Amino acid sequence: MNGTPQFIFIGTLYSLVKIFIYFGLAWLVYRFSWRIAGLLLQFHSFGLPSHLSARLVGQLSKKSPDSQPAGQTQRRQTLHQLMANAVALLAFIIAGLASLAELVEADTIIWVAGLVGSALAFAGRTQIGDFLAGIGIIFEDRFTVGEKVLVKAQLERLEGVIEHVSLSSTWLRAPTGELFVIPNGEMRFVCNYSRGLHSSANVTIKIPATHLDQALPLLKNLGQEAVGLLPGLSEPWRVISETGAMGQHVELTLVVKTNFAQGADLRPHLLALVQKRLTLADIPLTG
Repeated sequence: MNGTPQFIFIGTLYSLVKIFIYFGLAWLVYRFSWRIAGLLLQFHSFGLPSHLSARLVGQLSKKSPDSQPAGQTQRRQTLHQLMANAVALLAFIIAGLASLAELVEADTIIWVAGLVGSALAFAGRTQIGDFLAGIGIIFEDRFTVGEKVLVKAQLERLEGVIEHVSLSSTWLRAPTGELFVIPNGEMRFVCNYSRGLHSSANVTIKIPATHLDQALPLLKNLGQEAVGLLPGLSEPWRVISETGAMGQHVELTLVVKTNFAQGADLRPHLLALVQKRLTLADIPLTG
């Protein structure tokens, strides 16, 4: 019996030493968590999403051939910080559980961990949902800073330019100047305007029905010629009649596809070209 307190003291001291080692190792992992995260992220590509078509990849590469887009840089930094925090947190959780195992029985640890985990999950279910959605947004690369998007958050449809993306929320600047801070868990639908394959610059004209036979071949040939005359026109336009109505006047639509984000700038030049050719051919436009 005389040796029992001594054995208890030695056992307690041994457990304390092991606890100190556990947390010392966790602290070392914390100190090197940024480097560890960097090594892990080497297996993740931060280029353009793989599902994009080769044509779009070529267009986006021409816009920034020598530098990585600012949104991609922020995405890398956010993922890097997320991974570093996760590595450090996991290290301290393991150290804490290993330390508890030195002091109490394993069944007690499992019971307490389950109780605490359930309480935290119930109390912070909204925040946890936002963080999980934020991880999905960042890893899936749904949008990046500087891109124009349409977001459906709950019952609201918000349109604007992305200014900041974090794990919990996304900042959206509306065209009217307001800044919307949207919880990531509320975004159910996202339309990314900045990743389109082309832009539309359709033109509608109305001519007398008596000039239809003359106008159709003229407009078709002009569409072939316009590809060389108007930089930004991706292909010859198509001539269609959206209404199909016949009368004294006929309404024709030129279905025009331009390089992405160039539709609005190209349309005035397109209108001038069509008007000039119709005037030269003595085909009047009616209002």
